[in-house]
Amino acid sequence: MQTQTFEYYIDRYLQGSITSEELTVFRSFLQDPQNDEVLQQAMKNSWEEWGGHDLSFPDVLENLEQKLKAERMSRELPSVKPLPLYRRSWVRYAAAAILIAGISTAIMLSADRRTKSAPGAGAGIVSSGILPGTNKAVLTVDDKQIDLSSDKTGIAVGATIAYSDGEQLADAGKMIKLATPNGGQYQLTLPDGTKAWLNAASSISFPSVFNNGKRQISVTGEVFLEVAQDRSSTFTVDIDGQSTVQVLGTSFNINAYGDEGNIQTTLINGSVKIVPAVTNEKTATTTAVILKPGQQAIQSIKAAEPIKIINTPNPDQILAWKNGIFEFNGANLRQVMKQLERWYNIRVEYSNNVPDIIFKGEFYRNVNLSDILEVLTEMGVKFRMEGKTLKVL
Repeated sequence: MQTQTFEYYIDRYLQGSITSEELTVFRSFLQDPQNDEVLQQAMKNSWEEWGGHDLSFPDVLENLEQKLKAERMSRELPSVKPLPLYRRSWVRYAAAAILIAGISTAIMLSADRRTKSAPGAGAGIVSSGILPGTNKAVLTVDDKQIDLSSDKTGIAVGATIAYSDGEQLADAGKMIKLATPNGGQYQLTLPDGTKAWLNAASSISFPSVFNNGKRQISVTGEVFLEVAQDRSSTFTVDIDGQSTVQVLGTSFNINAYGDEGNIQTTLINGSVKIVPAVTNEKTATTTAVILKPGQQAIQSIKAAEPIKIINTPNPDQILAWKNGIFEFNGANLRQVMKQLERWYNIRVEYSNNVPDIIFKGEFYRNVNLSDILEVLTEMGVKFRMEGKTLKVL
């Protein structure tokens, strides 16, 4: 690929006009080490055009390498396993910065060599040392609790319970619960072959054996399910006592954090029927609804409100957590902070009015909290870390 072609893709990306097809091609070229020399020149040209005249380009790239060493180029990431620290050439680290947040963010990350934030804007960022979440969960079998290994990615339930690699854990018992804390995530294969991914602060409960043609489970928090097909056995999900999802064979995401104020059920494929726990007889739209692939149902925890159907949700954004990514596009500050609270196991407090900021960009979830807070500082968000409490000023 010629330098001018690289510049074209970079400029299209930064202008927000790049098509999905062009972005796929761009990513493929970025991942090819043979393109590093051409990419370096193209990035330098674009860097100067987008306002980097007074910065030393090699100096900036050195800074980027340090800050982005936890990043990976590929979007094909393990579902829940923390991303390893891959050492890549400094050119492609900088390219990763483009794909994740754009050169404008790279400028912000490098600006601290020239300027400092206002006093108190980001006090305690560097010293906070708060690491990202990892594989962490507690398995409850009847009345026995087991802290699961962070070196494993998940468990499978059959006649016995074992880690996904086959290492035995316990007898199946009668009732099973898998729960992740703040800063935890885990995978699970149910007795019928259904697969579940649990985000932080989530749980799934079920019997060790499904009987009488019924497969019934309960979930809280955020869970992605790939339901094994079995037309002779119905599959139902109780969502924190608020509603029930009836399934045959499908994959869908449930976001039912109590502090979010609503339950979001997003259908990827197949078909699901959502039945509110309480219906309003005067409003038919609060009775059961059936989702088609690509639709999302939003149910207020206030059961009397109608269920809203969103026909064009962004599946990449909804499933970003499952793929190891923070997807902040279109999110406000409180929404961003909710994600950070759960994943980094911190507490967020607000001292004054919350800044009216709408975010655009992505981060991989394996970066330290300080990396994200540094970018927030450059965006004008003022805060202070006190232990594991982040105070927005």
